[in-house]
Amino acid sequence: MRSDKLSPEVRQRSGMAWVVLLLLLSIYLLTYGQTILSGDGWAMFATAESILRRGSLDMDQLLWMGLQQGTPGPDGHLYSRKGLAVPLLALPLIWLGLKIPWFGLVKAALLLNALVIAGWGALTYRLCRELGYSKDAALATSLLLGLTTPAWAYAKSFFSEPLIGLGLLGCVYFLVQFERTHRWWKPFAAGAMYGLALTAKTIYVAFLPLVIILMAMALGVKPSDGGTGGMSPHRLKTQARLWGAFFAPQALAVLLILAYNYLRYGSPFTTGYLPQESFSAVWWQGILGLTVSPGKGLIWYAPVLLALPLTWASFYRRHKPLSLFIALLTLANVLLFGKWFMWHGGHSWGPRFLIPLLPLLVIPLAEGWRTSRLRKVLVGLGIAGFIIQVPGISVPFGLHQEALQAQGLPLYAPETFFNPRYSPLLRMWRFLRPENLNFAWMGGGRVDVLALLISIAWCGLMGWLLLSPLPLPSPLRGKSILLALAVLATSLLLARYDTKDVPSSLRDVLRFISQREQPGQAFINPMPEWSRYVSDAYKGHLPVYGLRDGYIDPPPETGRWLGRLIKQYEGLWLLQCPFPPELSGIERPLMAFGYRVLDRDFSGIRLALYQFPKRGLIRRDARLTFGEAISLESYAFLPEVSREGAILAELRWRALRQPDGDYQVSLLLIDGEGNVVIRKDEGPAMWTRPTSSWQPGEEIIDRHGFLVPEALSPGKYKLVVRLYNPESGKALSTESGEEAFKLGEVHILR
Repeated sequence: MRSDKLSPEVRQRSGMAWVVLLLLLSIYLLTYGQTILSGDGWAMFATAESILRRGSLDMDQLLWMGLQQGTPGPDGHLYSRKGLAVPLLALPLIWLGLKIPWFGLVKAALLLNALVIAGWGALTYRLCRELGYSKDAALATSLLLGLTTPAWAYAKSFFSEPLIGLGLLGCVYFLVQFERTHRWWKPFAAGAMYGLALTAKTIYVAFLPLVIILMAMALGVKPSDGGTGGMSPHRLKTQARLWGAFFAPQALAVLLILAYNYLRYGSPFTTGYLPQESFSAVWWQGILGLTVSPGKGLIWYAPVLLALPLTWASFYRRHKPLSLFIALLTLANVLLFGKWFMWHGGHSWGPRFLIPLLPLLVIPLAEGWRTSRLRKVLVGLGIAGFIIQVPGISVPFGLHQEALQAQGLPLYAPETFFNPRYSPLLRMWRFLRPENLNFAWMGGGRVDVLALLISIAWCGLMGWLLLSPLPLPSPLRGKSILLALAVLATSLLLARYDTKDVPSSLRDVLRFISQREQPGQAFINPMPEWSRYVSDAYKGHLPVYGLRDGYIDPPPETGRWLGRLIKQYEGLWLLQCPFPPELSGIERPLMAFGYRVLDRDFSGIRLALYQFPKRGLIRRDARLTFGEAISLESYAFLPEVSREGAILAELRWRALRQPDGDYQVSLLLIDGEGNVVIRKDEGPAMWTRPTSSWQPGEEIIDRHGFLVPEALSPGKYKLVVRLYNPESGKALSTESGEEAFKLGEVHILR
């Protein structure tokens, strides 16, 4: 066994790999996106967000998506069908977004794939050096991968493919290292990396036999060994330990997947995928589509791969097992995903399901650096690839799809993939306009010059470190210095990027909720287009439910959820609905069963809070007449209220005869000295039942409430109600001649 610990060569490789990683990361931060642009990405982010905010696995904040991205579990909650790896690994980043005031949660989460794809570059460099290629060849190969293939666009995404690619590349890297060092933990690390791929997308279990063959080759197992007959007992024992180390992390990954299935769907073997999500595509279309079609063909999105025929023979002679593994893995991926009903990967740049193969497919290109002719070919193809990525990293892919649909083409119609005139590689250039650019430093439609300068300076520093022929000053040689600078630059940029694209009034609303929210409450967002803003800027911990509104009557699924939420929670925050309160399918049930204790406008965005007390109300009969036409039959109120709570009163009126005008209800809280400390005036039943519409004998349930002001001192107060004419200000008198009626005494607790 040979140790490479702290050897100068290993230190040099490690240092250069870190520079590659940080250079690519600096470039990805320069082209950082404003938000998540895919349904798959939102489903995984929502899962991570739910885990972090309240320890749940659902994606109820996207209930309006329905079966598009989720499947209801036995408990009725909506769960993502995607793998668990991305949500779990994004948790630390989202936690930073939640805890650091000037970070956005979504902006922080987008750092995950920027780090992962930058990690591709660093690991590619290390693997090329392990395979015996020169520093220049390894460096060029890693940069070709990071800057001339769709990897760059996926560094801005929240897809799972980057993590899968890291798992595949890491598995190969550690098995290659094991062939040289024979350290037992290398197979363990290789198994862990492939376990990462499995956890990101369970279908990768289909490729496990190929990984097992590569592992066997790394261990030196040959068919000629004839099973166990050609091995000594000692070697058998060693082999068993190594195989155990290899399979152990994968077994843990499988157990995690089974547990995740059970927690979501009640069975370890239920994945949530729908019957129509199947391997039912026209196979030849999928195979050609993934490889050579103008719309999705890999060779057009990563033209540097066109050089593979020129380097493959030489690579095969030097690294036969690895070359066969790459070839067979690529073939298996094309055959498997070519049969998938959505082989094209939906709204994505290039053939999404082949993206994890990119790090392995570029490795043979390192052979091209041995001759000047091939170097020129690779440089030319690399320049072409760099240019091709420009629209993919600059504008949302959805603009292309929307334009095709505007022309009358069905979504994902075959001709949009196979007819060159519809290729994104040609058509997306037309969208390169300032208003379409998806760069975080353009959040809110304006260029953040400081963020742009910080990012350019960071790119320049890392480029200088990479290309300078001079030895670096001694203090900069340490990785700790580089990492400290990287953390500083990344933090500054995330702070600048923050939530600029979120409307300022909506930020005020979300800040208000997070400051006033209480246990036992939830948050309803009836505006699907605001979901991304809520996820990015809301710093609280309440469950968020994304429900579709309807005109007067809610959609059936929304109606079922409203009934459930009213029973479950004591308070429901409601963002502005698309319809007025009395016409909103969401708000009408809340008004019918709850107390509206807050109704506030934040520069054009309305926020309401409804309370649904589950206990503590005191109910009393009144039989008290106001004027000659209105009787207060009974009432209820909360006698004890916390300083964070709300004053609530339910009034049951009965019309003795039709009132001659519209009267308003005034609810007052009066201190011991007779001072009115809070007053709320409102039309009966939250303005929906003016008194002039009351019919003789009709009973009207009228609920009122208001939040306890923060400055109100604890103590006992009188709760009083009065009816008055808003035009004259004159109150209706009771039978005893009083213009107000005391409902009772309310104790504001400390």
